[in-house]
Amino acid sequence: MLRRDEYVYRLDPRDEAGAYILDDTRKWVLARAASSIFKSFNHLNFFFEYLRRRLAFYVGAVNLSGYFEKLGLPATYPRLSKGALKFSNMYCLSLSISNGSRPVPYDLDVEAGGGFAVVVTGANGGGKTTYLKTVGQSLVLARAGLFVPAEEFTLPSTGAVYTHFPRQEDRTLSYGKFEEEVKRFSDIVKSLRRGEYV
Repeated sequence: MLRRDEYVYRLDPRDEAGAYILDDTRKWVLARAASSIFKSFNHLNFFFEYLRRRLAFYVGAVNLSGYFEKLGLPATYPRLSKGALKFSNMYCLSLSISNGSRPVPYDLDVEAGGGFAVVVTGANGGGKTTYLKTVGQSLVLARAGLFVPAEEFTLPSTGAVYTHFPRQEDRTLSYGKFEEEVKRFSDIVKSLRRGEYV
């Protein structure tokens, strides 16, 4: 049998002030304990929320890998090479998902020192926007450290990706559509850093 020592404080029944003091002490101890427990709860809650977000990213990556296998899309991890943007048999991921099939693949091979620009031209409905979406999606996947839907993918940097698409005209603006486009594009240009993509 275990013997437990206890400290007992007996208060005289007529000691009214002592009872108030003991009650105040008990409240003070409980308030401190409640504050510590609440802080611990907040820290644990933050940790598990953070963990849930991180795990969701990895679960999404595993699911994406399974989707690549299901559609027979190639998957490769990007390589870095200064001044080169090169990919072969790269597929538009959003088009693959929406159609549930392998769309037409794209290729590109640009070797340039420093900054460079690629001009995409073609007829209306010829796939220019889909091509740019494909490149943008792959750059975002590469930036996240994931595989891309291509047989080969080489890029000069893992910089941020900016897009600029026309918006519907906003009649509440005090200036015209062209000026609105220029202002939005100007904001992108001002925030650009070396190694980023537009």
